[in-house]
Amino acid sequence: MMPWLRFLGFWLFCSDGSEISAFRIKIFSIIIYIGMSLKYTDVELDKITASKYQQHLLVNYENKRLNIQTPWMTLTHYGIPKCDKFHTTEESRRYLQIPLNNDKFTEFIHSLDEYFNSENFRNTYLNEKQRSFNYMTIFKEGKNNYPPSMKIKMHIYDDIIKTDVYHKIDGEHKACDLQNMDDVKRAIPYMSECMFIFKVNRIWFMIKIMVFSLN
Repeated sequence: MMPWLRFLGFWLFCSDGSEISAFRIKIFSIIIYIGMSLKYTDVELDKITASKYQQHLLVNYENKRLNIQTPWMTLTHYGIPKCDKFHTTEESRRYLQIPLNNDKFTEFIHSLDEYFNSENFRNTYLNEKQRSFNYMTIFKEGKNNYPPSMKIKMHIYDDIIKTDVYHKIDGEHKACDLQNMDDVKRAIPYMSECMFIFKVNRIWFMIKIMVFSLN
């Protein structure tokens, strides 16, 4: 594997859902410093709280935003979608689908889903109507012999890609020039070794669905 395939630094924010009445966590990317993030193994679920913001809930960790660093993982499947009949516009391709092929990290994602879907969390942070909403998990089952996965929404503002991707070259992290989703796809190729830093951002409520947003 060539050294430039190893890169560091993605920021996640939870993605919006297409149905109303679910509760979902959204994953997006944002610019943060590694020193401000927690390794996933250091996250203590009972320190995660939520506060109301407009029609959503912001997710906090000890009164700060929750930025989580993943282990190194190999992009064996999925990645940035290519242009096809399902992804006909640049906007429809603005996410990264990550294979959950690290058992310990997959267990952590399951634990996040269980925590946000728990009766204790619902009773503490959701109103009476929201408590009956279905929860849309971060963990997505694999199909047709594909591994399970999670999706990360790219952080894009005014058509400018704000998500940072770094390649590790000769021991140094060098930022990639990302002008469009084809650039991102080339920067994060098949079988590259990746580490991601994502923000567990907010919970969205849509017609009977609760959605988590990861940046």
